[in-house]
Amino acid sequence: MKNIIISVILLLSLDTFTKCQDIINHNYSDLHSIPLNWIDSAKTKLHIAYWRASHGSQLTTGGMTAIINYDNEYAEQYNFSDVENNNSLHLVETEADLQHENDEWVNMTETFLSENPECNIVMWAWCDIYEMDVDQYLSDMAELESKYGVSGSENRPVPVTFVYMTAHSWPWNGNGIAEWVFNANDQIRNYCITNNKWLFDFNDLECYDPDGIYYGDGDGNGHYIGDAELRWDCSYNDGVSRSNWGIEWMDSNPNSELSHMAADNVCTSCEHSDGEGDDDNSRLQCILKGNAAWALWASLAGWNQVDIVTIQGNNSTEKKITFLVVPNPAENNIIIELPDNYVNTSSIQII
Repeated sequence: MKNIIISVILLLSLDTFTKCQDIINHNYSDLHSIPLNWIDSAKTKLHIAYWRASHGSQLTTGGMTAIINYDNEYAEQYNFSDVENNNSLHLVETEADLQHENDEWVNMTETFLSENPECNIVMWAWCDIYEMDVDQYLSDMAELESKYGVSGSENRPVPVTFVYMTAHSWPWNGNGIAEWVFNANDQIRNYCITNNKWLFDFNDLECYDPDGIYYGDGDGNGHYIGDAELRWDCSYNDGVSRSNWGIEWMDSNPNSELSHMAADNVCTSCEHSDGEGDDDNSRLQCILKGNAAWALWASLAGWNQVDIVTIQGNNSTEKKITFLVVPNPAENNIIIELPDNYVNTSSIQII
C-alpha cells in the first residue's frame, strides 16, 4: 500500500469519511483482531466519559479489567485509568445510568463537558430499558450531538462523539416484557444504522457465543419470536430445559484464552453473571464485552475507517477506489493508504 498525506482544507473535515465500523457488536469481540497500533492510538487520542451502573460495569470492571488481570503484557497494553497519562486509556466512569438518571442525564452530561474540556467521547449505559422513553433518548442524543459534536452550536474546541447503547436482555419471560425490551433495543439499533451513529450493541453481545451461534429471541429479520427466552446471564431455553451458552462454550473450549480470562480469579466481577442467586457463572459475556469495548475505542481512534470515494490522479481520469483513512487531527491532515496498483499519486484531490 502507498501512504499519501492530504491536507484538510476549506470545509473538508474528518467527518467527510464514512465509518464502516459504527456498529460494535459480536463481530468485534476478538481482541486479537485489533491492531496494537490502534490500541495505542486510542490511548493517545481519546478522553472518554462513561456513565454506567451494574450492567454497564460488565465492560470495564468486568471484561476490560479481566484482560489486565490475565497477563502482565496485557496489563501494560490494555491499561485504562480515570487519570489522564501517556500509558493508559483515559476513561472516567461514573456510577449512573440512563434508567436511574432518566430526567437528569442530559444536564449531567453538559455539566461534565463544561468541567472537562478535553472530553471527546461520551457514552451512557442502560440499567433497565423497560418502559423507558426510547424516542426521547434518541432525541436527546441528537440534541447533544447538535450542540457538542463537530460544528456544534456550542462551538466546542474539542468536538464530542456520542456513542449510543442498547440494553441487556430481560431477566425473565412473561407479560410481554421481554418482547418490549427486544423491540426497544432493535429501535435503537435501526436508528443508529439508518443515521450512521456510533453504537455499542450491548444486547447483541449477549446473543452470540464466540463461534457466532445465535441464542437470542429474534427470527433473523428483526422480529421477536421468544423461543429462546434469553436471560441477561446468558441462560436460554434449549427446548428441554434452561441451559447457558457461556458455560456450555467454556466447557467445550477449556483451553481457550477466553475461557481462562473468564475464570473466577481473572474476571473477578461480572455483575449479574457471577453465580449470584439464580444466575450461573457465565462471565464469558463480560470478556466478549470487554474485547468489543477495545474494538470501539480503537475504531473511534480511526481503526478500519474505510470509504469509497472518487479521486483524480495526474492523468485527469476519475476512478473509484477503496482506501483506509487514518485521521490525524493534531496535524490537520489525513493519511490514506492507496492500492499498490494506483500509480498516479503526484496530484490527488478529493472530489
